[in-house]
Amino acid sequence: MKQFLLFGLICLAACQSTTSNDDQALQKPPYAVWTDSIRQFPTHSNYFFERGKLFSQNNDSAHAVRDLEKALSMADEADYALVLSSFWLDHGQPDSARVVLGPSLARFPYNQLLRRNLLMSFYGEGRFDEAMKINDTALRYDSASSGNWYNRAMVQDAMKDSTAALRSLETAYRLDSGNATIAYELANRYADAGNATALSLCDRIIRRESKGQPKPDPFAIKGIYYANTGHPAEAVAAFDRAIAVDYTFLDAYLEKGILLYKQHKYAEALKVFDLSTSVDNTFADGYYWTARCQQQLGQLKDARLNYERAIAFDKHFTEAREALAKLDQADRK
Repeated sequence: MKQFLLFGLICLAACQSTTSNDDQALQKPPYAVWTDSIRQFPTHSNYFFERGKLFSQNNDSAHAVRDLEKALSMADEADYALVLSSFWLDHGQPDSARVVLGPSLARFPYNQLLRRNLLMSFYGEGRFDEAMKINDTALRYDSASSGNWYNRAMVQDAMKDSTAALRSLETAYRLDSGNATIAYELANRYADAGNATALSLCDRIIRRESKGQPKPDPFAIKGIYYANTGHPAEAVAAFDRAIAVDYTFLDAYLEKGILLYKQHKYAEALKVFDLSTSVDNTFADGYYWTARCQQQLGQLKDARLNYERAIAFDKHFTEAREALAKLDQADRK
């Protein structure tokens, strides 16, 4: 905790050392227009705010935090507090975010976006009890907010209360059935549980999206449901449909390949995983499962190479490291 605060102080000190409008960065596009406006109207907080957002978008943290802090010090606006607290959360400094959010929520207690950032400041630290208390308050202010119920499900999941999380998601969906994020999450839950409601919900999503650009997700979710309920042919067909809608949708390749692998159809599964890594040659999961198939087919040299590729693209891929170690151990015998 102390190291977060120390970093924040160092960052702010660095920012303060470059606050002059003579700073070269401020005179260059795309910031120069805002710098000129600030020079002409130095009491207009929104000019600092807009320039700060621009710096943030371009990953210039020192200038961004300086301008965002300046804007908030000039005018206690909810939008200013929201962007600045989001900046601190994105940079792994929840304490700094809470310093911003406390006074702003006292002034804007009904602002659910500010309250969500406060919740996330605790959630990101694994302080789920405190995050839940924030959500309790949010629901007291607005129990008809689908976002509040979605956030509740997220925290309940983290607290290993999947039953309560499902109920919260169902409430969120009843309040806002048109929200794609909520609909997909709920459908996934049903599919994982083998609940046939997943199919009707996915069909509803597909009908709604048919008027625009179709997405592969509902077809893949149907595939997961079929795979979990012992209908492999229907599952493969659903995964193929997802890939046809979007050939870059890697989850569909992964789910299809794993299903074939579990059926001991290693050669067929290998073709699927080969396709996935041709679509994205940095896809660590694709290389890992390619290696699993090759190992089953006795192609141990190729399997070793693909385990190494999986690790190269995901340094924290524990399963790939363990599989490679077992291959090495077998070679030494």
